[in-house]
Amino acid sequence: METILCPTDFSACSENALLYSDALAQRLGARVVLLHNVYEPVMVELAPYEAVPFVEAIQDPAYRQQQQDKLDALIERLLRQEHEAPVYYESKIKYGITTTSILQVAREEQADLLVLGHEGFQEGFEDSATAYLLREAPCPVLLVPPHVSFAPPRKIVYATDLKGESFTDMSFVCQMASYFGAELQLLHTLPDDSPAARQQAEAGLALLHKRLPCPKVSAHVEVHSSTEESIFQFCFRQQADLLVVGCRARSFWLAAFHRDHLQQIAAHTFLPLLVLHHKK
Repeated sequence: METILCPTDFSACSENALLYSDALAQRLGARVVLLHNVYEPVMVELAPYEAVPFVEAIQDPAYRQQQQDKLDALIERLLRQEHEAPVYYESKIKYGITTTSILQVAREEQADLLVLGHEGFQEGFEDSATAYLLREAPCPVLLVPPHVSFAPPRKIVYATDLKGESFTDMSFVCQMASYFGAELQLLHTLPDDSPAARQQAEAGLALLHKRLPCPKVSAHVEVHSSTEESIFQFCFRQQADLLVVGCRARSFWLAAFHRDHLQQIAAHTFLPLLVLHHKK
């Protein structure tokens, strides 16, 4: 991992994500790119009828410098902390729609990981900027819930529907697990416990297990009518440190998942949530 992108609006939750990014970068030898976006709509919403909307916004140099000073202060605070290894920090300021700017910088910087602060459960999460970035990001996304501080993961839960994980996804998770010496727990949830379904699930997990070059891997089958509840209960019982799910072609692929299931997990997660994307 070479580049971690961490957007910030200088809120408490984005600062928490930055601290998490910093700690992760120390251990993985990555650089951290801080991004602040100044929201700038592309046109005036209440333009006169048949009039040409004003599209060129005026960028105030003084305001930009204020935001840059805030970014510099964040970096200075990070540099004053004790570090296990040096971290290179870079800051960027963009103007425009926030989600568009984040995706643009992620591509320009060839980010390996996008780290987002999460304010906790909110109504209408599926329509939020965070939900949009989870779907559209060109790289894995790590969602950091409030009040979670970094600790080297010892148990990583990898939830799967057993419909074909990509080699890239598995390699990314195995690298994380191997680097931290963590146990990787494969989890598949069944809506009912029929013998045929369980046998098929166990066979699929066994096959996936063989393909993973990790020293510590275990496989688990859970039965629950609610997939997201099953995942949360399993993570709580196992005292997991990180939850991993996947995304394929704009539709999330957990067991029997529709998009709203993933949104529920992202909205309610009490663990850092890593969302992987298949390479396009």
